[in-house]
Amino acid sequence: LDIGAAMRGLLATIVFVAIVAAATAQWSQRTEEWSWFSIVPASRVRYGNGTHWVERVMLTYFDRCSDDRFNGELGQKYPQIFQSGQTRYCEKGPEVYDTSNTVTPDMTAATHKNPNMPRIDLTKISPRGRGTNRPLASDTDTPDPGRAAPNGGEFRISCGFSHFAFDDPLVFPGRRGASHLHMFFGNTRTSAFSTRDSIVNSGNSTCAGGILNRSAYWVPALLDTTGKPVVPDSALWYYKSANVEASLMRPVPPGLSMITGNATATSPETNDAQFWFYCESDPDYTYRTPYIRPCNATDDILHVFIAFKQCWDGLNLQVGANKRHMAHNVGDACPESHPYAVPQIALNIHWKVPAGVDVSKWRLSSDAYSSSLPSGYSMHADFMSGWNNNTMQTIVNDCY
Repeated sequence: LDIGAAMRGLLATIVFVAIVAAATAQWSQRTEEWSWFSIVPASRVRYGNGTHWVERVMLTYFDRCSDDRFNGELGQKYPQIFQSGQTRYCEKGPEVYDTSNTVTPDMTAATHKNPNMPRIDLTKISPRGRGTNRPLASDTDTPDPGRAAPNGGEFRISCGFSHFAFDDPLVFPGRRGASHLHMFFGNTRTSAFSTRDSIVNSGNSTCAGGILNRSAYWVPALLDTTGKPVVPDSALWYYKSANVEASLMRPVPPGLSMITGNATATSPETNDAQFWFYCESDPDYTYRTPYIRPCNATDDILHVFIAFKQCWDGLNLQVGANKRHMAHNVGDACPESHPYAVPQIALNIHWKVPAGVDVSKWRLSSDAYSSSLPSGYSMHADFMSGWNNNTMQTIVNDCY
């Protein structure tokens, strides 16, 4: 008896069975045609007869197994299945959400064809943050007023770095890799396939308070001169009454999404956002500029501040053409067209400046213009609300 050959044969059989089992395990929960089924958003679903399949990514929590949900593709590819009346059904597959550290741009997207797009060293992208899957009420039950707000209404929360990705679920929904590189905070599952429901109901959070705040916040990545995306040392998110009378504040509505700034800006005049860069060493934080300039002090810290509009039209939650569902205040109130005041969300992100480094040479990943111009003109930020409703109401009740 050739023991070696027998062992090799047994090992090959085990490996084959394991591979088949793994492949089979990808697909589960058979659902007959015309039946409804539940699903984790951004998961693959296939539809077919057991031999021939078509697949798509479903972004909903519940869906129906039918040919029209797959755009008639099965009937177009395999008409014999319908002609012979064969049984058809759906199976759920793996989530598209990528938990690995692989970050890859889609080079066919127009974003990446701009010759002025800053170079990014993909080998230097930092691993994902893990966040927490627990509600941590003790982190948020005592409001931190920060600096005094003009009308006495302000709450702030820290949110750690989550991950880098070439995704933007508001600008390029469902198109992985189509965006310039973004730096994400808060919800750890934010991807091109994120929806209002997936943000509210799934994902860990890197924010204080844990999953009481599953909101997703993202900004363009900051790149050093080697093309390495620089992970910030800390970040604070302010929810302020700002210039609106504090008593008018309402909770941020569940599922609200917003964009502020212009990712294609090439000058201060082409970016309408309220934003600026400054250094920790600046006296009283007064030297603020719409571009990144040198921070000369030893152990200095580069800050970026950017704020969203805070007057909501009361109708639309999603970002539409020209971001029209949100508006600026008029005096100490909101305009008639956007009568509902919500806390102004403002981001303040901080990077420690290495000794001897000129951060004015660093660029935002969206600074797709000549490197002879100052960097930072294209600063912008995106937000998808994932707050626990009771927690948000408590913030409004106690802080404004």
